[in-house]
Amino acid sequence: MANGLVGRDAERASVDAALDRVRAASASVLVAGPAGIGKTALLRYAAGAAEARGIDVVTVRPTRSEAHLAFAALADLVRTRDLESLGEHDRAALDVALGRRVAEGTPPQTHQLGAALIALLAARAAGDHPLAVIVDDIQWVDAASREVLTFAARRLPPSGVCLFVGQRPTDVAADVDVDVPEAQRLDLAPLADASIAAVLDGAVEQ
Repeated sequence: MANGLVGRDAERASVDAALDRVRAASASVLVAGPAGIGKTALLRYAAGAAEARGIDVVTVRPTRSEAHLAFAALADLVRTRDLESLGEHDRAALDVALGRRVAEGTPPQTHQLGAALIALLAARAAGDHPLAVIVDDIQWVDAASREVLTFAARRLPPSGVCLFVGQRPTDVAADVDVDVPEAQRLDLAPLADASIAAVLDGAVEQ
């Protein structure tokens, strides 16, 4: 058992492998399953494993109440100080989307914001400073942010960025996932009886 995570040895191994190679190659990992199956616990493991390796972690935890707020999740990914590393065009696009600047002419389109996010991730992961981006409950990410994130996820920098996405079935929409053909998909199945017993034993001991 690691970090209190029981019965997920194979999944933890996949997370560890993605993080171990992030300096050489970017990767995307989709953690899928119904509510309560353990997606958040595995994503927390990923965050801890990344930090233990000296990898910077950015976490997005959207909520159902904010799903209607345009670019709410994008705002969680963009730190003001990071914008200083971008060119004027990319910086202006993100500033407009996040309400920090009034658009001059046509507001930035999804592909422009996606390109700006890619540039931002690449800048943060430059040199020997890899980055883990963890998005829990993608189904509650606002549609505008999800489109930008999907665009960027399909075009991650060659190395330095590891994207983890948690997704569960929902009746919100049919297309709420991040469509990344190259992503490794971890479909979480219910825990085995022995693992459930271990969880219960741990709860009793506490």
